[in-house]
Amino acid sequence: SPSHALDNGLGRTPPQGFNPWNCFGISRTGTCKLVNPALPPPGCHGFNESVILAVADAMVSSGLADAGYTHVNLDCGWTTGYRHETTHELIVNTDKFPHGLRWLGDRIHEKGLKFGIYLSASKAQCCSHGYNNANDGSDGFEQQDARLIASYGVDYLKYDDCDQVNQSYYAMRDALNSTGRPIFYSIHGLQGAVA
Repeated sequence: SPSHALDNGLGRTPPQGFNPWNCFGISRTGTCKLVNPALPPPGCHGFNESVILAVADAMVSSGLADAGYTHVNLDCGWTTGYRHETTHELIVNTDKFPHGLRWLGDRIHEKGLKFGIYLSASKAQCCSHGYNNANDGSDGFEQQDARLIASYGVDYLKYDDCDQVNQSYYAMRDALNSTGRPIFYSIHGLQGAVA
């Protein structure tokens, strides 16, 4: 169905690239939780800093980047599942990303690629639902999370729908636009257009 979008220069061509969801699973511990257990990918393992950088290198060396596959995205699993007690900032899983996400984004950009990330329009991200009192969803924290990912140099946001709060999609749209950074907004789950 038709959608309404802001005329901000993004989305004139669909972003293409890599997302670890189907290839590497979503486990925070490194064990693979397959999206489709009937079709296990070879070498399935949790994604981390070194895996993402290896993917970025492969996209460049294989010619995929030259063919327009320029986005290297993180999916659910880059946080610890929680926010900082007092600042409420999302806590990066430093076991998986020891140099932090700004550093990772810089390395991806140095290769001529774009950096993507995952958030959820809910109280907890999809892969955090098994944790007691997980609170790494962006509902109610849209402005803070948009500023955070902009500070990482993010170019693309996948905004997911686990127990989504529909109003959060609109709030995130406005929050992303208020950062002043061009971030492609990819939504999952909300009927109708919000970008």
